[in-house]
Amino acid sequence: MFSTKFMMLSEVQPLLDTFPDRRPPDPDVLNDAGCTCDDCDLPHHVSTREEVRHLVEVVKTFLLEIPKPAIITIARSSRDDYCPPEDVNFIQDCVLEMLEEVYGCIEIQRDYETDNSEEEPPQSTSA
Repeated sequence: MFSTKFMMLSEVQPLLDTFPDRRPPDPDVLNDAGCTCDDCDLPHHVSTREEVRHLVEVVKTFLLEIPKPAIITIARSSRDDYCPPEDVNFIQDCVLEMLEEVYGCIEIQRDYETDNSEEEPPQSTSA
């Protein structure tokens, strides 16, 4: 077994107090700051299925400690090769199964199923 301690809002409050107007930074700014230009091929570590299962259990432990969210968004990272294509569905299935264990019946909307941007563009031919 492992022991994990999660930060609660009260523990983060002193950090939030350091921001101008006591407001946290814009989520888009945080996201942009987290985007990097890596100098190596991604992913640099491919998790085993056992590691994936363990990480999903860690997330489950976290979710059981916080109030039920109104919405959860899952990024598949399947187009940028960050996640190996052969693992995308396995990871998604593990996460969705865990979410159902935590929250019971859940409504799932898969926007990627209607997204045509993964399709190959039509090939032009010249006569």
